[in-house]
Amino acid sequence: MKIGGIIIGSALAIVLILFGLYKSSLGEKFVFSKIKDKIKFINNMDVSYLKYNFNSFSLILQKGSNKIYMYGDLFPFNGIYEANLNNLEEITDDFRGSFISKGSFKYSGYMGITGNAEFAGGYSNLRLQCLEKCIGILSGDEFNSSKLLYMTKIEIPHLKLNGKNNLNLVIKHTQTDGNIKYYGDVEYLGLLFKDVLANVVLDIKNRNNFNVKVYAKNNDALVKLDINKKPDAVLINGNIKIKLQKLLPVTYFPLHSTRDFKIFYDYQQVLKFEDDGINGLYSDGKISININSLPSGEFFNMIGIKPFVRGKVNGSITVGKNREYDFLISNARVLDNKLIRFLKRYLPRKINSLDVVLVKGTFDKNKTVFNLIAKNNSKNLLISIQNGVYFYNGNYRFRIEVMAGSNKYVFNVTNSKINIVKIIKNSTKKQEVLVY
Repeated sequence: MKIGGIIIGSALAIVLILFGLYKSSLGEKFVFSKIKDKIKFINNMDVSYLKYNFNSFSLILQKGSNKIYMYGDLFPFNGIYEANLNNLEEITDDFRGSFISKGSFKYSGYMGITGNAEFAGGYSNLRLQCLEKCIGILSGDEFNSSKLLYMTKIEIPHLKLNGKNNLNLVIKHTQTDGNIKYYGDVEYLGLLFKDVLANVVLDIKNRNNFNVKVYAKNNDALVKLDINKKPDAVLINGNIKIKLQKLLPVTYFPLHSTRDFKIFYDYQQVLKFEDDGINGLYSDGKISININSLPSGEFFNMIGIKPFVRGKVNGSITVGKNREYDFLISNARVLDNKLIRFLKRYLPRKINSLDVVLVKGTFDKNKTVFNLIAKNNSKNLLISIQNGVYFYNGNYRFRIEVMAGSNKYVFNVTNSKINIVKIIKNSTKKQEVLVY
């Protein structure tokens, strides 16, 4: 019995000595090194509290107002955690705002983390495998779009989002893949698009090297974009099919019909767009549009004015500090309308065709002021309008002068009313005086 007691006592003494060493500063360093080796992916926070017994521990990591609480067993290393990251900018350059997460962890050659997270007004589930970096899946819904952009430090000038996002991200060693589904309102450059459904596919290597594919639609527009972020530029190409009425806040003039534009944005930081017969660019708040051999039917349908000639339209539109336009229609066929029928009653020569029609003017949010010159050289015919006014509510007024040979005819037109001002036979006024 004495020998057994001595053995038991000696073993107990050894255990107490080992436990004493285990609880000493040397033991604390040993335990801390074991823990630190398993959480080395958290390299931007300091240990502010560590308490452990034979096989249990509690740990607090902290930096500024950010804290991570961990409780569990040392052997095997597992337990629960709570992360209250209230100011992400204190621990990373890539994000801001807050990130709250709770869940469990277990080490088996890597740190396995299963839990949930609340951020940007939404709720997500996460499953991660962490060594020096983490890989895994984060998915959730009801994220506030504006808060999400703020959190990720993504700033898109002139863009406002008022909607919700569903996230599904796959985090890999060298990149992050996934998609974002969006439903809500989108406002860009003062253009408001209601009830937009969008799907965004992500391929992110880092903040300066990623690809985003966007498919979005609502009742007014369909958008397909391929966005490539490079260290020195953002490159965009795609298509936007849009009802032109939606562009009124930036075009001022109420356009009509639907166009399908190809768009490009390159190293010159200029947004370019093109469709059949139309191309242009947007830069520094200025829109420049070129019209190239656009059929007159499409052109008049686009500007919402009943056509008076048929032909190919060439010209330009500028929307900026100055809002102006000029158009040229060559070899134009004159179409039948009330004004043409009225003029034919007085003119000695029929107006069936015009060698050239030139229109130039300015516009604002309510009206356009225009000048027009049209010629038929073979019939010695010249038609001119100076400072005509067309209001977007459909009202219009202008004075039209017609030189037919040596005769001059002047008419006032106000909406559907046409009045003769004067007729001068054998006028000595030369056509060259009417300068466009």
